[in-house]
Amino acid sequence: MLITAVWRNTGGEVGGETVNRRQLRRSCSSLVEKLALPVPAEPEQLMDRLCELMGERLGLPVHRRLVGFPPGTVSGLWVATDAAHYILCEQDTSPWHQLVIFCHEFGHIAVKHDTAPLPDSALPTLPFASLDSHTVERIIARRTYCSSPEEKHAEIFGSLLLARVSRWLPQQTWVVPENARDIVQRLETTFEAQAERRRRG
Repeated sequence: MLITAVWRNTGGEVGGETVNRRQLRRSCSSLVEKLALPVPAEPEQLMDRLCELMGERLGLPVHRRLVGFPPGTVSGLWVATDAAHYILCEQDTSPWHQLVIFCHEFGHIAVKHDTAPLPDSALPTLPFASLDSHTVERIIARRTYCSSPEEKHAEIFGSLLLARVSRWLPQQTWVVPENARDIVQRLETTFEAQAERRRRG
């Protein structure tokens, strides 16, 4: 029998103990130090490798799936079954944005948030090629607001993870329009001066 679940709010404690930033940093660092990816690496490579590492840690596969969420709902979800974890990310956005979404949902798994069972009928057949609005509403109904401790923990972990893996990402460059070059140059000069002052203390 397929047991499908999404996380539920358990208050200020997760996994029987209060989660703090130091614990989140340690958990994040232990994953990142095992990435073993070339530099640069594309966002998809980072997400797939993190899924592999978390799967090894949990003893269950962790899959990333791109999903077409209905407008006005969510851009990402973590779904757990008795056989695997699934991180669902919005398909109609850039890989860089998908990485941001992924890191947050990944945080729910990393911090070991509890799950609340859902009936099989609440989700379409795997691998979640698309989700209808009724299904998403039923899933979201089991989740708490973004101010809950679990959402805050996931957001902190996601930010830490994103900061640590960013050094693998290709450098992004943009072509500055001719009529904006003077403004951009002044901004760069200002920011560089501020950074230099901070370095000097």
